Amino acid sequence: MPVLVDWDVRHPEVDITPNLLFGRVGRFDEAKGLYVDAYEATMRSLTLVTGVINVIDRGNHNAYLPYPDPRMRQAASMMMFHRQSHAPKLSLIAGIRSLRGWPGGSLEPNLRNAIGHNNIRADPLGERVTYPAGRGGGAVTLSYANLLVRVLRVVERAHEANQLLRLVRAEELLVP
Repeated sequence: MPVLVDWDVRHPEVDITPNLLFGRVGRFDEAKGLYVDAYEATMRSLTLVTGVINVIDRGNHNAYLPYPDPRMRQAASMMMFHRQSHAPKLSLIAGIRSLRGWPGGSLEPNLRNAIGHNNIRADPLGERVTYPAGRGGGAVTLSYANLLVRVLRVVERAHEANQLLRLVRAEELLVP
């Protein structure tokens, strides 16, 4: 993949200039696959993350707070949370103060679904990527460079989640 010289690693949440073009879209399928894999890994790790927070805050791994949107099916247990669709989980974790905003806007359900349903298109001449904006209609168009920034963001979140899981496992091994 091309090097992202315009990407500020200190502020990974900020897109780079939409005018940065590479001359061609390279490894598009690999970038899409990496995004989906990292997204899924991060979302799956939320089961353990929220379970640990539930124990710390409420003394029970199954003690989930109500979802901000009452129309969402509430998670009555850790297993139920794990089985739920991923997008509603984001609204619940957004309100968990101890996460301090993690993972923020790094996980984009519309982008993940567009990739999963093969509704994302790349224009090799203009280096633009377009995908449906969601149920409301419309489309999101961004430069291929900014697609790569989104891939980097979600990979970073998957790495952070992995580090947390490693800490939990290490603690488990240390407790007699």
